[in-house]
Amino acid sequence: MNIEYNELKMEILNFFKKNKNFVLATSANNIVSARSMDCVNIGLKMMFETDKRSGKYKQIMINPNVALCAKNVQIEGIAKLGKHPLDESNKQFIELYKKDHPYSFQLYSHLENSVVITIEPRLITLWKNIDKKPLREFLFINEQKAEREYYDISN
Repeated sequence: MNIEYNELKMEILNFFKKNKNFVLATSANNIVSARSMDCVNIGLKMMFETDKRSGKYKQIMINPNVALCAKNVQIEGIAKLGKHPLDESNKQFIELYKKDHPYSFQLYSHLENSVVITIEPRLITLWKNIDKKPLREFLFINEQKAEREYYDISN
């Protein structure tokens, strides 16, 4: 069943305001990895920094299809490799990152091999219960469409 796109989008943006740590899943060459990441968002885009020598960076170079999750929210998207966190093009990112993750900023953002990765979401899924009925709500970004799907728990 179709639901209001902008309402679900606002619910997700409010979730992002309160949740800054996500699990990132990447895969390449039949190996899947997951790890916690300090993230910030600009709109629905999720951003984090990492080292160019890391396994996640190497996997993203091979396969940019990634997923993020926190609590009841899942994000499927495409990872875009960016520039150094302190590059002028990352001004908005670094302001948010410094505010939300000051320890990580101090520890890693100045390192030579640090790079910003942006996840452009294609699908965001929320798992919910409404009136004791389990369901999922889907935000299809490219189509600007939102849907709700109830689980049949009658058995």
